[in-house]
Amino acid sequence: MRKWLTGLLMTVVLAFGVATPSYAAIVTPTVDAQAAAVVDVQTGQVLADKNGNKRIPIASISKLLTVYLVERAIEAGKLTMDTPVSVPASIVAISTEPGLANVPLSTERTYTVRELTEMALIKSANAAALALGYAVSGTPTGVNQEIQDLLTSWGIDDTTIVSGAGLTNGDMGALKNPNLGDDVENELSARELAIVGRHLVEDYPNITEITSMTSAVVPSGATGTETIKNSNSLLTDGHGYDFKGLKTGYALSVHSTFIGLTKLANRDVITVVLGSDHTFTQTAAMLDQVKAATQVVTLKKGTQMQRVPVEEAKDGHRRYPLVTNKTVTLFAPKAWDKAKVNMTIRSNHDMIAPISKGHVVDHNENLFVDGGSKAEVRAANDFVDGFPKVNLIMNEDVEQASTLVQWYRDAKRVISNLFD
Repeated sequence: MRKWLTGLLMTVVLAFGVATPSYAAIVTPTVDAQAAAVVDVQTGQVLADKNGNKRIPIASISKLLTVYLVERAIEAGKLTMDTPVSVPASIVAISTEPGLANVPLSTERTYTVRELTEMALIKSANAAALALGYAVSGTPTGVNQEIQDLLTSWGIDDTTIVSGAGLTNGDMGALKNPNLGDDVENELSARELAIVGRHLVEDYPNITEITSMTSAVVPSGATGTETIKNSNSLLTDGHGYDFKGLKTGYALSVHSTFIGLTKLANRDVITVVLGSDHTFTQTAAMLDQVKAATQVVTLKKGTQMQRVPVEEAKDGHRRYPLVTNKTVTLFAPKAWDKAKVNMTIRSNHDMIAPISKGHVVDHNENLFVDGGSKAEVRAANDFVDGFPKVNLIMNEDVEQASTLVQWYRDAKRVISNLFD
C-alpha cells in the first residue's frame, strides 16, 4: 500500500525535530516570581513560561484539586451541592487552629457541600477543604491519594499530596502523615498547575460562579454566620483584565501563589504565578507582555489542507481534497507576517475508494503553526498536553473503479515493472 504525504511529513519533521513540546513558549516573562506561566485553556498552548517545569509549594491552590473531586462526585450522582456534611472532630479542631485561614466549624451542625466549597474557595478555609475531602473519600485524609491518582491520570506523576487543603504536613495536626516530615507540602510546577486549571474550568465551568465571588455569607461555629471575603483582588481590579478566579495561596517557604482565569484576545487563558510577594501585579504584567508579543491566527473549519491520491478510485489520476473538521485558533509571535503564517497538519494514511464526503480520514492529527525562524516555530508550538488535534475529512465523494478497470491497472503496472 502506498503512503501519501511523505513529503509533507518530512517537511514537518525537519522543521520541528520530533513531535513533542519544546518547553520554550512564545514569551519568557520578566516577572518577580520563582515560576510563572500563561496557557490557552482550549488548546493548551503555552504563551509564557518562566521556570515552568520547576516544582514549587502551591499552598492553597491545592484546594482546586479537592473541589475538582467534589465536582466529579456530583457528576457521578454521589453528592449534590445541597448534600449535608457532618464534619469529624479531627477536622473541626483544625478549623480553630491559630494562624490558619479558616471558618470555625462545629460537630453540632452540618454544612452543605456548597457552603463548604464557598468557604474553601473564597476565604481559603482549610478545614472546609478538608471537610470536602472527607465528603468525597469517607475519611479525613483519604482524599490525598485520590488527588495523587487524579494527577497521574492527567500525566502528572510522582507527586506527594499531604493535604487536600494545601497545608504542610505539620499543620495537619492529628491528621498528619507520620512517615513524612512536618515541613513536607504539596508541590507542582506552573505548567502542571495550568493543566489542573484547564481540567477544572473545561470539565466544570460552573465552578467560576464561586471562584468569581468577592464575598459570601456562610455558617460559622455551632449556630452563627460569617461574611467571608475573597483575597483575590484581581476580581475587583484586574489591571485591564476580567478575572473569574481562580485561587490564591500562601506558603511560608515561597510566599504568595496564584492561579487565575481571564481572557486574552477574547480567549480564556490560565495564569500561574508562584513564589512572589506581588502575585497580582506580576500576573497583570505577564499578561501585558504576552499581549504585546502575540497575535491570534485561525484555521477555519473546512480549510483544505492538501489534495491526496486515492487507490482504486474511479478517476485514478485525480488528487482529492482533505479539509479540517473544526476551527482552531492559536497564538503566534506578533512579529510574524500574518499573511504568511501557516497551520500544517501532519499525517500519513492510506486511502482506498470508495469514500463518502465527510468521512473522517485521519483522527486527531497534530496541528502545527509555522511562520518564522526555527526557534520561533518551536516556541509557538509549545503545548502542555500535546498538539491540538484536528480530524481530516474527505470533501467529496470518491467512487470506486470497477473490478475490470482495477484488473487493467494492475496488469499495466506489472507489465511496466517488467520493462523498467
